[in-house]
Amino acid sequence: MAKAAGVTRLTVYHQFGSRRGLLEAVFDDIAQQGGLMEIADAMAMPDPRAALDRLVEIFCAFWNRDRAVGRLHEAMATDPEFALALLERNERRRKTFTALVKRAAGKSASARAQQDAVDMIFALTSFAMFAMLSRDRPVDQVCALLKSACHSALDPLVAGTHSAAKRR
Repeated sequence: MAKAAGVTRLTVYHQFGSRRGLLEAVFDDIAQQGGLMEIADAMAMPDPRAALDRLVEIFCAFWNRDRAVGRLHEAMATDPEFALALLERNERRRKTFTALVKRAAGKSASARAQQDAVDMIFALTSFAMFAMLSRDRPVDQVCALLKSACHSALDPLVAGTHSAAKRR
């Protein structure tokens, strides 16, 4: 990496502390350039369904922006340190959806039902799913399809919350 940048390895380590520090800086830059900083605004939306829609839009735009970002997963097979860093980074998306599902479900849904919804939404918003669906569809259609599928995972939990509130 240092050679490609035209600097010494010592300069890279001085700037980033380690290869892992360099990877984190690269991932942060990719996230910034790809609009992932908008996630906080989406999570602040009061309606969980609207927040979910916005998150799907953010991830569709991110995956569509530069297909090379999605192909980073292919590099995981040959570099264990890179794989670990990327997997940890990807788990941030799962944590975001976990928080959203918990907020949407309230106390009415079981932990298993909430985990199932998180797992489904996490899978639906992955690069692999985006890439598969976008082969023969424009991005706006992919985004609409993913929103619908994500709603199917979330709505039973939200419906349970509304039903419990009506019974009170």
